Amino acid sequence: MKNLRERILLFSMLVSLTCFSQLDLARIELINIPKQGADEFDYNRVRAMFNAPIKLRKDNYLFVGVDYSVIDIVPIDNLNFDTSNLRDFQLFEMNFGYTYVLKNKWRVIANIKPGVTSNSVKDIQVFRDFKLSGGLLFYKDMKEEKGFSLLWGVAYSSFRGVPFPLPIIKYHKIINKHWSYDLGVPKINLEYTFNKKHAIKVFAAFDGFNSVLQKNITIDNELVEKINVTILLAGLKYDYTIIDHLEWYASIGYIFDSTIKLKNNTRDDILQLQNQNNLYLRTGIKLKI
Repeated sequence: MKNLRERILLFSMLVSLTCFSQLDLARIELINIPKQGADEFDYNRVRAMFNAPIKLRKDNYLFVGVDYSVIDIVPIDNLNFDTSNLRDFQLFEMNFGYTYVLKNKWRVIANIKPGVTSNSVKDIQVFRDFKLSGGLLFYKDMKEEKGFSLLWGVAYSSFRGVPFPLPIIKYHKIINKHWSYDLGVPKINLEYTFNKKHAIKVFAAFDGFNSVLQKNITIDNELVEKINVTILLAGLKYDYTIIDHLEWYASIGYIFDSTIKLKNNTRDDILQLQNQNNLYLRTGIKLKI
């Protein structure tokens, strides 16, 4: 069991490079921003993720995984162009990583994630459309000695809504058996644990994705070839432990900003759509430590 926990913990740090998940081996989740009026858009995402740690030798691990999403956008009604090609985006990434421990007990974690996303899978040209994501992290666990851990580094994702390298900083502090918090980028939270089954968390984070359009859109004689969705939110998350390592969660959030940018091939904005809906819903089930 100790060996399994070690592998799951090492995996979780690797996943933090790009999606800032914690202690997950596998996950299936649903995300929805419901449309409530003609001047708003509806955003839906179904995501499945699986990763496996492989021990090479003492303190050295290789990680292999898959991350797949289906994303559907129901655009604003009052637009003067055909929006049917903004439906049924698919995102597929492989995850390859490696981790080892330095002499000063800092752990180094590095990964690379080749992937592709499109609104027309049959039209994908692999060598043209494949993109690379990845990152480098350093982690030190001082929870037993001083009640905290520290994670820092940098990560870049081609598909996560922020198309530039992002600093990853996470300071985790255990206050007592009920209270703990995380400070950092791109997510902060405050957690209260009632017991082994139930916990509640206040959080702030961002979401979104980037994609190319194999099925293009034309706006005022300009060809749209890329899409960018960014969502900035804060909310409340409830965790319920079904059995050891298996957890169901549900989140409700308030959106401070949600934007769709339609771009040409040189990433210049052709049109920006601002959503006025402030409700963010998320639920899923995950395998964790």
